[in-house]
Amino acid sequence: MISVYKPIGSEGYELCQPKVSSDFLIISSLIHGDPLEGDRLPLMQIIREDEEGKEYLRSDAPWLGGHALVFRDSVSNSLKRLLGSAKLYEFICDSERLFLCDPPLVENAVIQDKSVIDRFSDGRIMQIRKYVFNPEALRGRCIFKINEMRVSPTFVTQEFVDFWVSNKLVGLDFNLLWTGK
Repeated sequence: MISVYKPIGSEGYELCQPKVSSDFLIISSLIHGDPLEGDRLPLMQIIREDEEGKEYLRSDAPWLGGHALVFRDSVSNSLKRLLGSAKLYEFICDSERLFLCDPPLVENAVIQDKSVIDRFSDGRIMQIRKYVFNPEALRGRCIFKINEMRVSPTFVTQEFVDFWVSNKLVGLDFNLLWTGK
């Protein structure tokens, strides 16, 4: 049995953002499952309080976005075995060591004719409203992206969720998208 989840940032926990807002696009273009050799990641900052000055809780994964998970140094070390072929790239971020996770792209991970998909007029995927995953394509993976989308969300399996929960890590919640054999 395989269960696939989409990670989301937990409410009330720290955020991670580029110091220059236009760098969000750079991050999206950089993480696509291929090595980032020679590319430079933007300067980042941890957002520790909301607009009213209320402090956020410390997160093991300060939230950047569903397409780009970020982990603190202590978490990235313990996750390395679990992440398999995912790459971790260190951000320059104030005085913290943060790592951007670039999961591998998995071909044919989504069974398109069984999923509910909205498309652009040229046939590209705009969004997937209901996922049906190909279990064979996901075997042995606990974190991945799909190659069918230009900027894919990050997906994790039950193994990743179990690791996160059993190690009492905080800052991510997980929405169950699909369970299959």
